[in-house]
Amino acid sequence: MNSIGAVKALAAATRLVSAETLQKIGRLLKYSHKPIEIDYLAKFGLPEDVVQPKPQQAAKTPETSKPTPASNSKHTCGKCQSSEIEIRYGRNYYFKCLDCGGNTPIKLSCTQDTCKSRIRKQKNQFFKECAQCETNELFHENGCSVTA
Repeated sequence: MNSIGAVKALAAATRLVSAETLQKIGRLLKYSHKPIEIDYLAKFGLPEDVVQPKPQQAAKTPETSKPTPASNSKHTCGKCQSSEIEIRYGRNYYFKCLDCGGNTPIKLSCTQDTCKSRIRKQKNQFFKECAQCETNELFHENGCSVTA
């Protein structure tokens, strides 16, 4: 059964049984699922003493500094100047004002003109990162204002 067929089947089932019954079935499926375990040595007839290849070392990534709080910058709505804002994602990240509902684009800058800063999201925290400068600082946190 393909995924579209499964979705249609579940949608039809919601009309026949209660939501509570569907939740019970979902929990049953969730807790009874066991990942498949494949014995590849037996499947391909390999002897037990086959030496496992050593995993290649991952490419060394440049170490970035630990995230630091943003420097005394408090972000505000571009329309009503309210500090009650959250970062949202449309085509890009932007500030959404919780008071007036307005949208304000996020403009990032770095210490050098050639740098291209970007935003990285980690749960409710948003970090401003620059690969050239190897900086990583807390830019904003949804649910509370970030100030130093």
